[in-house]
Amino acid sequence: MGVMKQVMGKMRDEIVEEQKDQMKRHGTGFAGQASMNMLDSIEEADDRPQIKLGDASIAAPFTSRTPSIASVVNIIRQGRCTLLSAIQQMQIMMLDSMISAYALSAMSADGTRPSEQQMMASGTLMSVASMAFSFARPLEKMHRVRPLSSCFHPALFASIMGQMIVHLFVMVYIVSLAKEAMGEKALKEVLEFEKNRHKAIDNLGEEEFEDMWWFMKVPFKPNLLNTMVWLVETSQQVAVLFVNYKGQPWMKGLLENQALFLSLTLCT
Repeated sequence: MGVMKQVMGKMRDEIVEEQKDQMKRHGTGFAGQASMNMLDSIEEADDRPQIKLGDASIAAPFTSRTPSIASVVNIIRQGRCTLLSAIQQMQIMMLDSMISAYALSAMSADGTRPSEQQMMASGTLMSVASMAFSFARPLEKMHRVRPLSSCFHPALFASIMGQMIVHLFVMVYIVSLAKEAMGEKALKEVLEFEKNRHKAIDNLGEEEFEDMWWFMKVPFKPNLLNTMVWLVETSQQVAVLFVNYKGQPWMKGLLENQALFLSLTLCT
């Protein structure tokens, strides 16, 4: 680009000198007017903005020097994988939120709660599984069928509602079985224990709260209700990830995503 600029400058200087010679020889006749027009065109071309290497462009990420349409196919494959990852994340988030909300409400209604160890164990493994979705990669060959592009598509929406109904039915059934097996006496004992537990938390000093593991010192009473609800909740979250992972034919399958598969296996 620098050499081209120098060459254009030399050409302009030469044309100016030639114009002066023509003016001396022919005055303001036809030749002098032609040389003036040529000089004006050179100056106009020199004033236009020059595109340099490295300049930003809207189409820069999509440009390719190869004489092939392979880059277009790669963009479509990557775009489909990104679209499916976003849709499955939304589906999983909606179902997990519903499962967690009902599980907590079912336990809090009877005065019980899950233990910190249980919540940390399942939460850590499920977070690893959620982050493993970022390792999803498209397949090398583009499938001829386009994936669904919205969570509100009738097929995806019906799937979400159907899963929600199944999970709610199972959770309600498990809670009723646990209450029936425990009996009224055991439920009252759990409720009384939780009242004393809240009093113990209120009596903790500031120094104990500064400890990062202060909640491990709080007493906890395991019972059939919180154990069954926690087990069913965790198994439902694993099932949600297994079922809603899109996989082939647009992205690599569950077994090929090792981080996701191993975290779900450990959680199971």
